[in-house]
Amino acid sequence: MDKAGAFLAQAKSDFSVFERLWELNADDVPACHALHHLQMATEKLAKAVRIYLDPDTSRKDTHVAFREIVHILKRRDVIRKLGYADEPERFKYFIEGRRSWFLEVERLCPSVGTDVAGGRTNGPNVEYPWLGRDIAESETWIVPAEHTFPLAQDLRSSEGAYFIVLLRRLLDRIPEALT
Repeated sequence: MDKAGAFLAQAKSDFSVFERLWELNADDVPACHALHHLQMATEKLAKAVRIYLDPDTSRKDTHVAFREIVHILKRRDVIRKLGYADEPERFKYFIEGRRSWFLEVERLCPSVGTDVAGGRTNGPNVEYPWLGRDIAESETWIVPAEHTFPLAQDLRSSEGAYFIVLLRRLLDRIPEALT
């Protein structure tokens, strides 16, 4: 197996765990656990895409990779190979409208986060508690398992379900879509 195939295989495994956790009752499994696997899967998927496109890439591995595949998804050849040739403009419109979701998924990673102070990430993430503010604006520690992630709510919508189907399709077809 080559490097891109290895990243893709692990991404599929991570995504499979995401799907299993996502199907469970939200009261039984906090969203942070499913979202953690989604973040890991999409990061590895994006890295696999990067390697498929440039096997000799000297670019440093990073947690910020998923947002970069938006422009690749809008290529006509990729749209066709992913099975969206009947509605390419609608597909592009959907992808463009979900651009912020690609970024939100990346921000679930603690090393990306949303607020950086003193070189340390201090914002919502799916792994570690962070220092935030409560309703009274007092400092308090926020626990991921008790936090309401807006992305989780978005993914429970019909557009979110379509986004999840798209991710599964990417995982299943990306090598062929890029060649």
